[in-house]
This record gives sequence, structure tokens and C-alpha cells, in this order.
Amino acid sequence: MAMAGGYFSHLGSLMGFIMILNQIVPRHVWFLLELKLKRFVTWLWWETELSIPEYVRNNTNEIYDLVDLYVAHLTDTNTKSSANRIQFTRVKNASKPNCNLARGERVEDKFKGVTFSWVFNVTEPSNGRGFSYFDRSGGTRREYVVQVHRRHKYTLLPEYMREVIKLGESLKHQNQDRQLYTNIGSSDDWGYRNKPWRSVPFKHASTFSSLALDPELKNKIVQDLDSFMAGKDFFERVGRAWKRGYLLYGPPGTGKSSLIAAIANYTQYDVYDMELTEVKSNADLRKLLMGISNKAIIVIEDIDCSLELKKRGKPAPEEETSEESKEKDGALPGKEAKKKDEESSRVTLSGLLNFIDGLWSCSGSERIIIFTTNHKEDLDPALLRSGRMDLHILMGYCGFEAFKVLAWTHLEISQKGEFEKEFGEIEELIAKVEITPADIAEVLIQNRGNSRGALEKVIEALRDQAAKKDEEDEGDGKSKQE
Repeated sequence: MAMAGGYFSHLGSLMGFIMILNQIVPRHVWFLLELKLKRFVTWLWWETELSIPEYVRNNTNEIYDLVDLYVAHLTDTNTKSSANRIQFTRVKNASKPNCNLARGERVEDKFKGVTFSWVFNVTEPSNGRGFSYFDRSGGTRREYVVQVHRRHKYTLLPEYMREVIKLGESLKHQNQDRQLYTNIGSSDDWGYRNKPWRSVPFKHASTFSSLALDPELKNKIVQDLDSFMAGKDFFERVGRAWKRGYLLYGPPGTGKSSLIAAIANYTQYDVYDMELTEVKSNADLRKLLMGISNKAIIVIEDIDCSLELKKRGKPAPEEETSEESKEKDGALPGKEAKKKDEESSRVTLSGLLNFIDGLWSCSGSERIIIFTTNHKEDLDPALLRSGRMDLHILMGYCGFEAFKVLAWTHLEISQKGEFEKEFGEIEELIAKVEITPADIAEVLIQNRGNSRGALEKVIEALRDQAAKKDEEDEGDGKSKQE
């Protein structure tokens, strides 16, 4: 007991001495002493750590995605993994499942005889904040931490990370399914990992070889894509964002969606199919743009139907001023007022133009923006100019060259051989009528078990179209005479 009392007596004296020093020694000196102590403890600790967070300020950390693939591969193939809990997942329609670390788990890796340890950390938010411009994580912090002996900090660790990134890029290209994304309704619903996009694996089989399109137009598009994908240095030199805009226009059934899929399969880019009617405001549109990765195709189909894009300077057909409306209807009923509020909160033409080539469009690179429409003439000229929609592609009615592609892909027959006569008649008829590739493809699908019968059905359909056209021409001639 006497020894214990002496110990506490000395401890009390020491604490009293520290308190006296605290009064005498200036605060900045204490700060320097604390900093030196931390450095000394760090020097004594044998490990050094490198953190790879999911987000860096306002931007997605692309290295995180590559490390995620690498660690998943490591977890899947490492039979001596020290992880007690492993996540076993498969995205809907994915080609294969994935194994990855659960929260707080660790897996070891060997590189040139040195052990590297990977740890997956997740920190939940304390106040449940939602999506913001300045914190894409929504408060939830995900990061991978690689640990290694500190003597390898400046020698082996940089080399190891280069190998990790290289293998991660290879895994992304070889094994990861390309994704088809769609936007969630509004910022209020962006709760799934705080991201405004949801995705499924992209499985469309359309390619340029199977596309029913004029060969010259095909070559033009392919050459433009090749030039774009190899144009990083060019775009930097001329001071332009690395992006390209395509406008696909023409009647329904002419293959606009199939062309988009063929472009995606050719470039190996992910596809972001944006539904503008689900976007509440220009601010939400910018947030969607910030959530799009590099090497992406952004698609807005039927742009003339998705948004009120009347030509600027021309009033809407039944537009009224607010004063006229008040005089006519008095106070607006609740439902009507709510409807007007909803309409006013929608995306504007100005917001869409900024999305395409404004300052916010520079938030990513190597992107292709594709609009489709059945009525090009209804769109505002500002939307169609070069720099926004660089290449205008007319998806017209089916020509003979496109028909030959359909005949080969659906029936595996060509003009040469036993069907030369039928091909000749089809060539003559198809030049006179307007019929879509989709209509001809449907005839071929219904009769694909009988090649000759299928060609005869196509001829019959073309003759019917020719007869209708003759009747319409005769009717127009009579009306002009009257």
C-alpha cells in the first residue's frame, strides 16, 4: 500500500508540473511539441497507408473504380484471404457474379515478395445529408486503404500501384459488362448510393455489319467515330471539350435506336439514356451530367417530344400572359396552379444548351451526345448548330443496299445465286416507294423459314405500297385540277 501511495504521489507531482508548464510555455510551442511527437510515433509505426477514396471533393475518383475491380479479382482468386466476410453479388442480367470485401475486411497481396494489405472502410454519415454539389458521397465515405511496410513507401509502393491500375483497366475492359444507365426521377429520389443513375448491363446485339444502312453513310459514321476516339491531343490543342454531338432524324422505324446501339458496341462506351421528362430543373440536369463517366454515350431520344423546345422568339400556340390569365380565370385553382408550378420547374432550352456545350459540359471527356427526332424542322436552330450537334444523320427509308443487308442477316441469302430474279424486282420497286427497314425486317422475320417465300412477301408489300402511292398521286392531281 505504501508503494502504491508513493506511485500516486509521484504521478500527482508530475501532473502538477505539466499544469505549471502549460501556464508558462506558449501555446504555439505546445503545438510544435505535439507535431514532433506525432511524427515520432509515425516513424516508430512499421506500416504506411495509402488511401483511395470513392470521391475527391466534387468528382468521382476513377482510380477507386479500378481498385475496386482489382480487389474483387484479388478476393475471388486469393485462396488464403484473411477476410472473414466477403460480399457475393451479381447485378441483374450480369454475365457473372462478383466477390468483394465486406466493410472493414482485409485481403493480402504479394508483389515482388512484399506483402500488401487491402482494407475496405465505410464511414456512415452522422446527419443524413443528401446529395450536394460539394459532397457527392452524401456523407457516406467509402475508401480502400493499402498498407505496406514503411521502408517501401517511396520505392515499391508507386510501382505496385501502377500495376494495380493497369490490371484494373484490363479487368474493366475484359470482364465488366458495359452499362445502360437511366436517370432516377428527381433529386429527392437520389438515395441509392447517392447517385442519380441506375444501370443494367448493356446487351444490345446491333453492330455496323448488321445495320440496315447505306454503306457510304456507315463508313462516314465509322470514320467520324475513329477520328473522335483518337482525337484527345487535337481537342486539347484547339481548346475544345472532348465531345461529339450527333443528331439522328427521320421517320419512325428507320433504325435510329439500332444505330445508337451499334455506336455503343463499336466504341465500347457505356450508354446513358436520359429521360428529360423526369428531370425537375436545370440544376438537376447539371447534377446528372456530373454523374456521367468519361467514355460515355448520352442519349436523349425523341427530343422534340421530351421537352418544350419551341423556337425562341415565337410564342407558344396558345400562350397567354399572366395578367390575361388572371382576368380570364381569376384566382388559379389548386390543381392548375400546381400544374403550372411543375411546368415552370422543368428543364429549359437554355439549360439544355448549357448541358451540351456550356461550362458544365467540361466536367468530363470523351463523350458522345446523341439526340433523335422524327421532326428536325421543329427544333430550335440553336440546338442544331455545329459544336452542339456536329453531325446530322438522316435515317431515311429503306434503299436497296440496306435491303441486301437485311436479306443477309435475316435469311443468309444474297443477290448472287438462285434469288437474283427476286432481288432484281425488289430493287426496281424499292426505288419507287417509301418503306422503313423495320417494316421489311418484320416481313422477313415472319417468313424466315422460307427464303423464297419471304422475298415474295417483300415484293407483295412493295407492290401494295406502290399502288397506294399511285392512288395518292391521282387524288392530288384531281384536287389540283378542281
